[in-house]
Amino acid sequence: MTVYTVHVLRDDHAANMADWGNVVPVNHRFIFPDELAVDGSLPPAFINNMERCARNFRQGVDYVVLSGDQLQLAAFCSILSHRHGWYNVLKFERREQAYFPALVRSYDLVRGARDVVEEKPQTGVKDGEISSEGRGSEAYYPRKNYHGPDT
Repeated sequence: MTVYTVHVLRDDHAANMADWGNVVPVNHRFIFPDELAVDGSLPPAFINNMERCARNFRQGVDYVVLSGDQLQLAAFCSILSHRHGWYNVLKFERREQAYFPALVRSYDLVRGARDVVEEKPQTGVKDGEISSEGRGSEAYYPRKNYHGPDT
């Protein structure tokens, strides 16, 4: 098994990651704002490394660590979703001081988004407009007793 990190992470978490497999950084550092292209896109060298790792990623066997540079993480997960449709991730749980596995299925996320749109109550607000009552409502968080992330 391989555990992909978007870049080299702190040593105090590396031991926990190694329990899940061989730790391989996709890139070796953060992307700094002045390295982005004029249009805001990532540097080609970083994207090439992400694409190479996504080709080598073994669905159902390997993991992506959900930690590090958010920009690289979003791009790498996007590539994995496009290439594989679903993949395993490791999320660090601070209370337990350990990583735990989870499964990300992009087709469930898309289906879920469609379901949420269908459940959205009529507010008189046109599509594309933001209503003050929309965020935090059951239309956006359809699961019972769910009030947003990490609450």
